[in-house]
Amino acid sequence: MTPTKNKRPINVLRNLPQSLEAEQSFLGSVILDNSILDREDLTPDDFHLQFHRQVYKTMLKMWEERIGIDAVTLADRMDKEEINLGGEEESS
Repeated sequence: MTPTKNKRPINVLRNLPQSLEAEQSFLGSVILDNSILDREDLTPDDFHLQFHRQVYKTMLKMWEERIGIDAVTLADRMDKEEINLGGEEESS
């Protein structure tokens, strides 16, 4: 057996059961406490739903720009970037 680098098995994880409620709870927690983004090591690809990936990606951009993230500023940014706020997208 050849040694392999310790990589995140995202492709394998995509096939496992997902907790959409956990994703929603995490994103809601970021709205309540933006500093969570400094303590977590998640990427948008860690989210199962495309909509959640896009929300998290937008949150990360805002945090890098030091823009406070709340329901209003997040919705405004997503509207300006023409991101669908409905969340009806299918997972990929």
